[in-house]
Amino acid sequence: MTRIIGASTALIENNSGFSEEEKLDFNKVTLEEAQRTSELTNKILDMARLSSGEIILHQEWKSIRHDPVIC
Repeated sequence: MTRIIGASTALIENNSGFSEEEKLDFNKVTLEEAQRTSELTNKILDMARLSSGEIILHQEWKSIRHDPVIC
């Protein structure tokens, strides 16, 4: 979140002082960090669902051995 806030603040407070390339870099940082935060949030929500019993795992042993396919 710190990087998102920092990049956004820089663009808002000093937008005219940056080149187009620098603005693009700030926007990329914002997007990347927002995506990372979204992924982390989804993982936390999934863990909460598992802990609450909302999601039930069906744990069954499956063979990972595969016979080769003959063509």
